[in-house]
Amino acid sequence: MTMLIQRVNILCSTVLHISIDRLNYIIANIEKFYIEYQKPKRDKNGAKRLNKPQYQERYGKYWARTINPPHEELKNIQKCINGYLVNHIPMPDFAYGGVKEKDNILNAKQHKGRKYVFQTDLTDFYPFISCKSVYEMFVRVGFSADVASKLTKLTTFKGHLPQGAPTSTTIANLVFEPTGRKLQALSVEYKLRMTTFVDDVTISSQYQFKDITPEMIKILEEDGFRISQNKTSYKSGITEITGVRSLNNSMTTTRKFKEKYAQKSFLSESTIRGMEQYQRRVKSISNSK
Repeated sequence: MTMLIQRVNILCSTVLHISIDRLNYIIANIEKFYIEYQKPKRDKNGAKRLNKPQYQERYGKYWARTINPPHEELKNIQKCINGYLVNHIPMPDFAYGGVKEKDNILNAKQHKGRKYVFQTDLTDFYPFISCKSVYEMFVRVGFSADVASKLTKLTTFKGHLPQGAPTSTTIANLVFEPTGRKLQALSVEYKLRMTTFVDDVTISSQYQFKDITPEMIKILEEDGFRISQNKTSYKSGITEITGVRSLNNSMTTTRKFKEKYAQKSFLSESTIRGMEQYQRRVKSISNSK
């Protein structure tokens, strides 16, 4: 284990660039440093997803995700923390979401041409990751208990990782790493390939491995993660992986993407340029070895 920052004054002077008094004020008044709003979750057709009837009175008619972006000062502090983490702690090799020089297209490429694909989505991924698990991760990677406590208080809100904070994806990758290593070890044992893209887990092979999928789900559930039954599948043939359509030996954009691009007369020039650049990147990565 690498020895990271052990003293709070060093954390403040070399990473956060604030005084200890300011650090303590922010932590004591952390609720003042976040915004909160609800973002409705949508189905594959773009329609708002209804809550189950028994939850509608408490949570509202539509299923929504709580977003907590930080105010500018805390956002800058979290960017400094994130920069330190990515420069001093190796990210898991299986992680492709929120990792420098990796993205959803490169994630999909890891499974290109593989006949059988198992995919699952971890439900309420950020809300599930508690202050306790974040603190334990910071201690595990090499921070002192005191520094880990301060970092946890700066990067969690209302008891869990906030969606919308610049640190959340990096921290989520590191918290999930022990579980991911278990899945990776099982994958190596059966000659499978496993990657994650934030809360999406993908495992693939040239050979049928459906009988092993219950063991994979068991690993996730034993570590406390919940999977989305609606987003869990085992397929062969053409598959969509993290927003990319994976064919036998190539990749292309999804049908939904192509339908949107077909309506480009209604899109802005900057949106069209972005979509065309994305198409070229998918094609380039698909053709690369």
